Amino acid sequence: FFFFVVVVVVVVVVVMSSSMMSSSSRSSLSSRSSVRASRRQQIHAAVSAQASSKQQQGTVRPTPPVNPRDGSAHEFQFLVANANFMLNDVQNESMAEQLRERVRYYGEMEYAVDFALVCEPEWLEKNVPADQLAKLGRPAVALVSTEKDWMVFMRLRLDRVISGSFNATWEEATKGDSEKIPDFPPQKWIAPYSPYAKGWWEKFLPENVN
Repeated sequence: FFFFVVVVVVVVVVVMSSSMMSSSSRSSLSSRSSVRASRRQQIHAAVSAQASSKQQQGTVRPTPPVNPRDGSAHEFQFLVANANFMLNDVQNESMAEQLRERVRYYGEMEYAVDFALVCEPEWLEKNVPADQLAKLGRPAVALVSTEKDWMVFMRLRLDRVISGSFNATWEEATKGDSEKIPDFPPQKWIAPYSPYAKGWWEKFLPENVN
């Protein structure tokens, strides 16, 4: 009988011990599962935040160009040549499209137009070296703008122009005489499409730039 009691006690102790170990194991597993779940949530939150940040960066509007018509002085870039080359030369017909596209883009972005075509600008003699000025056909027409990168692009497109820069207000930079733009005679046109209508440049003169 004593032996039987001992056996029963041993069995009970073993069962209780096993139960406690199982409970401890389950608790440990549960704890590890909670840690994993928490870690997954943190990773998910970090990835979501990064994706949101990238999306926001992708929708940020570019910094608008300087508005030169604020009454203060700005650095203006200029490209100048004789009026016939700037406005009427068949080899330079892409200029009209470049200016129109620039106006369209500025309107879409709600930017103030920062360029104009100036005929016989008053600042010409002060900012163009005498030797270059002597070779410049008259009347002269200048494209002026405060947007330096775009003017570098236009300089490459136009090629045969005099370039430079000066500091001035919008009124000073665009002061000229539009009445001196000549009445260009008809020219021989051999391209398979029609040329731009005469007077395409009028909307880019200072008095018409919005």
